[in-house]
Amino acid sequence: LSKEQEKILRRLQKAERDQKKLQKQLEQLGVKIAEDIPYHEAKENITRIAVRMSEIGSSQVVHEDPLVQKRLREEYFKLEQDMEKFNSALTLTDEYQQEIDTAEKKWQDD
Repeated sequence: LSKEQEKILRRLQKAERDQKKLQKQLEQLGVKIAEDIPYHEAKENITRIAVRMSEIGSSQVVHEDPLVQKRLREEYFKLEQDMEKFNSALTLTDEYQQEIDTAEKKWQDD
């Protein structure tokens, strides 16, 4: 490697270490880092999850069978986590920002 390439490699390695430290700090503070999920995939998953959450009803769903109730509550909890993941990813996309900008402009024009 040339001296310039070595310099770039060192800077890249430092940046990666810094990124890992920041991710750990955010996780310790309870902040989840949004995944890089395409807009349409995130939107489809949010819709699918919302439908299933609606079918279950709530995190405190009551069922006559305690085992079914436990399973439904666990499923609902997992769905909440997935919803947060996909919603966080969605809000970071350019398409989502464009959608918000368009809606705001329409609202202002009306």
